[in-house]
Amino acid sequence: MLGKGLLDEAPTSLPRSGDMKTSAKIQSSVGRDTSHATDFRKMVRFLTGTSFSAIFYVRYSYGYIGAGYFLIMTVFIVPVACVATVLTLFPMIYLSLPVFNYSENNLCRLVNNLWVSASVYCGLNLVEYGADLSAYTEKRCLFLANHLGLVDHFIVMQSLHNKGRVSGNWMWVIYNIWKYTPLGIMWMAHGNFFINGGASRKTALLRSFKNHLRNFFYKFDYRWIVMYPEGSRLFLIKESCARFAEEMRLQPLSHCVYPRSGAAHAVIDVLGPARGSEEGDLLHFVKILLSTSSKLSRCGGGPPIEYIIDATLGYPKGIVPDIRSILLGEKCFPDSGVCIHYEVIRVNPEWHDESKLQGFLYKRYQEKVDLDSIFIIIYDMMQILLIVYANVDSYQLTT
Repeated sequence: MLGKGLLDEAPTSLPRSGDMKTSAKIQSSVGRDTSHATDFRKMVRFLTGTSFSAIFYVRYSYGYIGAGYFLIMTVFIVPVACVATVLTLFPMIYLSLPVFNYSENNLCRLVNNLWVSASVYCGLNLVEYGADLSAYTEKRCLFLANHLGLVDHFIVMQSLHNKGRVSGNWMWVIYNIWKYTPLGIMWMAHGNFFINGGASRKTALLRSFKNHLRNFFYKFDYRWIVMYPEGSRLFLIKESCARFAEEMRLQPLSHCVYPRSGAAHAVIDVLGPARGSEEGDLLHFVKILLSTSSKLSRCGGGPPIEYIIDATLGYPKGIVPDIRSILLGEKCFPDSGVCIHYEVIRVNPEWHDESKLQGFLYKRYQEKVDLDSIFIIIYDMMQILLIVYANVDSYQLTT
């Protein structure tokens, strides 16, 4: 399969010096090649009998073939195959729930491989910074990432691809535009939750989300919950959120917006660590006494969400590539790579108070502005390194 072949040659998360040298050679040769562009076109026409534009037509044809492959696989073939498999495995829920969970989680990992294959096909070089997540793959965590564009999904999936069983045991909170598509039906079969904005439906939606967590999180052995707390892609909500920050007299943000705390608070309120026996909560106190472990979530269903993983995505110069241009090969990912930074914070039981959780999240997103500035400095430094490597290699070739 094309996907498997791409994964076998997937780049490491850190850039290699060899790759940087090669990229530098290419970039340093652009100026020299431009002066000979006309002669090169004439040579191609003389040798092949075709115009230079025909060569590029073939190149774009390959781009359309690749994009069509991933589109058809992602939207139709893989969802239909997965839903059919889940329906086949469904009786196993009543025979052996652990066996069903194991099989379904491995199926989910295979689906994630397709997404990672697409990102590798597009040339995504992911550079990871911050905390080492390998120690948290079996923990129960809430993964929060800033949302800049549709390419973010590929970045998150590739970043967690090699993190143990995470890509099979996660639950996504997804905007419901995908709900009634084959892709959405597949996500629904896995147990992901679809959410839709709007103040009029907020209370009912959060109540439904909490019930979903109580009924399915422990039953189907989920470990991580992944969401974009900003609620939408940056360019869609940047102006309205800037007005919100001005009205609330908050620090203006440049590369992200202040997150909505409702969904994250629902997770903490249901699955967060208990503060002990709360006044008037006799049932919860009895559950703690009868439990073999002294640590239970607030709903009493099992071990709590212990950590929040704050992920910050950054693109070179803050320019988010368009997914269509990337898949068709019209625009490539930069050699300096796309950055993602992790910070792990232990959940504070006091965050069951939404105002305190909101204050914490606002502070985290204010710090993301400084982190994005660091990303820009890193990109500039890597570009300088590319130029240095190119000059060194050119000097070695001429001496």
